[in-house]
Amino acid sequence: RYAVSLGVSALGGGLLRPFLLLYAVTISHLSPARAGLALSLGFVFGMVLAPLTGRWIDRGARRSVVVTTLLLRAGGLLLLVAVPGPAAFVCACLMEGVGNQSGPIAQGAVISTLAKGFERAAVQKAMRSLGNAGLGAGALLATIAVGSGALGMRWLAAGTATAYLISAVLVSTVVIKDPDAPARKEPIQPAALAVP
Repeated sequence: RYAVSLGVSALGGGLLRPFLLLYAVTISHLSPARAGLALSLGFVFGMVLAPLTGRWIDRGARRSVVVTTLLLRAGGLLLLVAVPGPAAFVCACLMEGVGNQSGPIAQGAVISTLAKGFERAAVQKAMRSLGNAGLGAGALLATIAVGSGALGMRWLAAGTATAYLISAVLVSTVVIKDPDAPARKEPIQPAALAVP
């Protein structure tokens, strides 16, 4: 289930950068310069909030952080479909920026909890390979969507948002136990304290 989530995140990460720029120009009617500025603001905003994500993870959150980043990405795309104007595009860029910057941090924390030693290194390498493949596949999907016109781009945005939502549901069902959490101690029975 978590591998499916990683695949969706990789594909979405590769899709979003070219897709958002093309969506802004063709549907939101922004100039390429303003669209690029909105995208840059979104990713900078995500970088600013990344330390807060790290603190959230340090406090013990794992699965909930991943689910939140997936929901942010889905919400940003659905906002684009519902409100195609410039203001909605900027808001969507902010949501996608936070999701894209915090998502890999949260995914790394989950992997470090689910896998250990050689298995963890193998999963991390596979995740990087999957991410590179997702970049290429996502860019290809964005190109196909442009060829199909505005309707095709809206369907692609809605489909990607749906994939993020399904991925969030799958991640929410993954059982994650923190191996560094202290073991629960059994309460001392009164009888054990009795003096003979």
